Amino acid sequence: MVATTRFLGTNGKIYRVPQPVEVPAMKGTEPGSVEVEVVAEEPGEDYNISSSTFTLPGLKDHGSPLYDSMKAETVTAISGGAKGTGLAVSDNDIAGAEGKFKQQKAGEVKNSLMSSLSDDYVLLEKATRQEVTSFVVSAKKGDRVDRFDVSGKMKTTVIAVKKEDIKRMISSMSGVEEGDNFGYEIKDIDVKELGDKDGNKEMTLFVSADYYGCEGNEDLVGKVLEKSKAGAIAELAKDDRIEKVEIRINPSWKDSISNKKENVTVKVVGLGN
Repeated sequence: MVATTRFLGTNGKIYRVPQPVEVPAMKGTEPGSVEVEVVAEEPGEDYNISSSTFTLPGLKDHGSPLYDSMKAETVTAISGGAKGTGLAVSDNDIAGAEGKFKQQKAGEVKNSLMSSLSDDYVLLEKATRQEVTSFVVSAKKGDRVDRFDVSGKMKTTVIAVKKEDIKRMISSMSGVEEGDNFGYEIKDIDVKELGDKDGNKEMTLFVSADYYGCEGNEDLVGKVLEKSKAGAIAELAKDDRIEKVEIRINPSWKDSISNKKENVTVKVVGLGN
């Protein structure tokens, strides 16, 4: 009996043997018999039966005289048949999982690197290079699974620059040294060129920064001498260049500022500091 031989049950459904079967020859008056496994031709609960007898329609199709003598019957119930819809893994599912993996891991790695940097350095995010070096999916296209797992490795290259180096660069371009009355708040650092030369990284940085300062320190001091804290704040608020004022008087119990210029110090800082 060849593989996929058909068995027709009394329920009108076709079942097939998945493997070739050899039926023993008749011994005396006892017909040969063998126990085989069958599978339903199609999915569906209609194929679940508790008992049945079977004929072999292939023998009848070929006009074989064995059709009337060869029969089969169930030894155990046939069950497990079902029919429904299910999801299959597609190329888009795998591509989407890889994209999500890259996005998630890229953020995790970058945040980890940033947290490991000291406050003396600035991470050049636009010079960050990341690539997935390996990616493994627990399922393949066409698999019918509710979920699948992914794993992989990512290579990340970052460049960090000392804040002092950036400040020196800004000072050299502006001609002004940072001090009590002058300063900078860095807004953005753009990397226009990045390459290798003699084993060293070469890049061109474009730094945008807000310059803040206030000339005429003596004039500011003169405006607050002998005034109360509230009066000094109100006076300095008249200056459009000043957005916020903090006054500290020592000793703290005093409510008025000294009348001597040498006892008053004015410090101008940017709002980002």
